[in-house]
Formats: sequence, C-alpha cells, structure tokens
Amino acid sequence: MRMDAIEARPHCVFNKPPRYTSKRCSKPDVRFPKPSATNSFSPPDVGKYPSWNCRRLERRLREIGCELLRTAGSHRHYSNPFHPDRLITFAWHPGDVPRGIIADIVQDLGISRDDFYFKKF
Repeated sequence: MRMDAIEARPHCVFNKPPRYTSKRCSKPDVRFPKPSATNSFSPPDVGKYPSWNCRRLERRLREIGCELLRTAGSHRHYSNPFHPDRLITFAWHPGDVPRGIIADIVQDLGISRDDFYFKKF
C-alpha cells in the first residue's frame, strides 16, 4: 500500500484549538444534564441499605440472637439461630463490610433484608 494514497487525518478532531497541547488526545468533558421540571437530577445517594463496619455488623448479629462460636485468624464464626446447620462467617477488617457479604449473611439467616436492617428482635 502506498503512503501517498492514504489521506492523513489528525488523531483528534477539535472544533477549536485546545488550551494546552499534550501528546495524548483528551476526551471531551462529560457534562451532567441540568435539572429541570421534567428531569430532576440529583447525585447518587446511599440507598435504603447502608454498608456497615464490623462492629456494627457484630452488634446486629448479637441482637438477632447469633453467638460467637470461634475465631480463626481474622474470621469470626457465629451461630445461626434460624438454621443451626449453617454458620455465619465474616472477616474482621478495618473499614466497611462489603454489601455482598452482608447479602450472603442475610441469605444464610433466611430472613429478608428489611428484617435484618430494621426489625426489632
């Protein structure tokens, strides 16, 4: 293929020259839609089910009726009052417990998420 047959095109096409020159082509800024009567944009919120740290999760498990059976390294194993053949296990680390782990704990307990987060036991 001949090089003079290929039309040279710039890698990035700008309507106006960029403020600074760089070796890479930067993507255009992503702009959020402006709020209007039909489009009420708000930043993402936390949601109905918040994430918890290990202390808060342990406190809730004890409120439900789980008891600490053993500790192996950083993992804590609790009894399950609703299904005695299943254990509740999670790792004790700083920071929040991932929501997927909390969802697995709720599934192992056999109760709904609303009951786990909000019901008085």
